[in-house]
Amino acid sequence: MKSGDFEPWFYRRIVEHFGGYKQAKKELGITTKRKKAPYEVTELRKASDIRRRKYSDEYLVEETRGFIHKYAHLGEVYDNESKIMSAITRRFGNIHKLAEEYSIMLPPVKSRRKWTDERIRNELKEAVEKVKSTASTRLVDSGYRSLVDAVKRHYGTWNAGLVALGYEVAYEYRDPSDNLTKEETKEKVLNVLAKGIRPTRGALEKEIKGLKRSIDVNFGGIDELKKYCGFCAIDDRPSKKETKARAYRPDLMTVEGIKREIIRMWYIGAPMNYAYVREKRGHVLDAVNKHVGSWRKAVESIGLNYADVSVSTNVLSECGTDFEELFAEILTELGYEYIREGEGVSEVDPEFTLKPDFILPNWRWIDCKLSEWTDIRETLIRYHAEKPNGITIVYLRGQNRRRQRGRKWKYEHVSVYKYTELLTKDKREYYEARLREIEEKAKEGAVA
Repeated sequence: MKSGDFEPWFYRRIVEHFGGYKQAKKELGITTKRKKAPYEVTELRKASDIRRRKYSDEYLVEETRGFIHKYAHLGEVYDNESKIMSAITRRFGNIHKLAEEYSIMLPPVKSRRKWTDERIRNELKEAVEKVKSTASTRLVDSGYRSLVDAVKRHYGTWNAGLVALGYEVAYEYRDPSDNLTKEETKEKVLNVLAKGIRPTRGALEKEIKGLKRSIDVNFGGIDELKKYCGFCAIDDRPSKKETKARAYRPDLMTVEGIKREIIRMWYIGAPMNYAYVREKRGHVLDAVNKHVGSWRKAVESIGLNYADVSVSTNVLSECGTDFEELFAEILTELGYEYIREGEGVSEVDPEFTLKPDFILPNWRWIDCKLSEWTDIRETLIRYHAEKPNGITIVYLRGQNRRRQRGRKWKYEHVSVYKYTELLTKDKREYYEARLREIEEKAKEGAVA
């Protein structure tokens, strides 16, 4: 009986207990009778030999020489050759020791350029000559934000940096007409959001000149701007004190609050016809009847044509339906099996009343949204109560990426274009063209 006939874990136990395999046979009185037949190689021994050959020194050196010249920086090697690099680390300690032992030339390590005084002086000189101003706001608007930040870090303030570097401090005159009113702020914010800009304070201030002053002076903060404009915003500059996140609650006790809620419904693509509002948003309809008089008056008070919303849903809602139908075709092309809107589940579980857009066989739920920044908090809370095997939110407009989001209410946030990348070239071009048509239609509907 040879050591290869045992499972690896059992062989290790024998060696640990007796101090060696031969010593174990000696103490147990086991003698080996040699067979005349040729030695038989077991499947386990074959696999062990393959592993040893695959990660031998010669194999690792040959593989390293094969791919090392393809990359410009050593960081790219770690990103793209993770398995080989892990084996090299286990065997040699790091790739530098392997390269030194076998005379392999490694690519350089990519280093970040530091902001030295000399670099700041040279780049500031070029920036001032190009922009024709030493005002920090003008330089930031012209794409020199990193330079301005470097000056502030090195010298404390922008003006102190200018003086230290031999420049005169420039004070720009602000025309009072540049100050945004509440209505101008609302119009600019909604137009920018319709273009797909992230609804964070930082992103909005970068796109809209004078928004920071308008938020502070006219609204006193992002929350009041959110209420006034009727959209769900993310304040990416939270206060130092952590506060409990508050869910958005519309002000339905005043006429202005009701108008803002109807505007919000229109912009997020919610159906506006009376039958839907009565069934799904009865609390809004009760407030409208109490403070405005009728749903028609409330809709027309914000400038919408009641005939357009009474017959069918608005443009964004139609785009949402088209997107959902097209995504169903994409899933079918990829070979997915699914149930639409929970059809038939209630027959098995009478208490099941939810209608996710798609339910996969592994009990994972998928919902389709037009935008990456659609407010889905209430949906996530309701879905998690049923304990699905994961939730995926697929969006049309937004960055092409796949992310895991949420702390308490976890979900996967993924662009629909991550699914089209899995299709063949012809089908990918066909479906992405149709998706772009829906996206353009949604943008036009939002702006209108």
